[in-house]
Amino acid sequence: MRKTFVLATLLTVSYLGIGGLVEIGDFSGQYAGYVQEDNLQASFTDNVNLLYTFVHSAAYTNGQNHVYLYQVTNMNFTKVLHRFSAADFEGLNSGTTMGYLSVDSAVPPGFLAGGIEPVSGDMYGATFGFSFELLPMRFSTVLLVESPYAPSVITGYLQNGGQSWGDVLGATIPEPASMGLFAAGILLVLRKQRP
Repeated sequence: MRKTFVLATLLTVSYLGIGGLVEIGDFSGQYAGYVQEDNLQASFTDNVNLLYTFVHSAAYTNGQNHVYLYQVTNMNFTKVLHRFSAADFEGLNSGTTMGYLSVDSAVPPGFLAGGIEPVSGDMYGATFGFSFELLPMRFSTVLLVESPYAPSVITGYLQNGGQSWGDVLGATIPEPASMGLFAAGILLVLRKQRP
């Protein structure tokens, strides 16, 4: 009984938020100065009969902060999608902006206007998720999550009772080994520039 209480308490303390999605009415105005850094359209692996599901993701930056956009497309003829989530997304905390583009004119090039809005959103550790009722042959609005960290490929998940997964762009912290190689490269360049 005590173990269950401790586990429930830890889960409650670790839980960052639910619902409370921000509606972004003017992406180009609110994120003026942000330029697209990366773009990825990926079909998701069929698992438990989730054929023909896709996620378009893109990363934008102003040189200091990053904003990630996601749009789910359900081209399956019979299945309703209930959730999109992504794991190993760094920089999530209680101050993270998480929402969706609520006005069709706010949709950046490459994304579709007129999608289904999410019902709620949540964050837990390094995982975020959006819940919706995405009927067959429909697509979501453009979903948005901010992070101070630069993009890399992470794993996204689509659920309808079963689960499908695929590559999406997400915020990652460079591994210490990568940072060490980067620092060594800079030192080598500086050393070669000395007379």
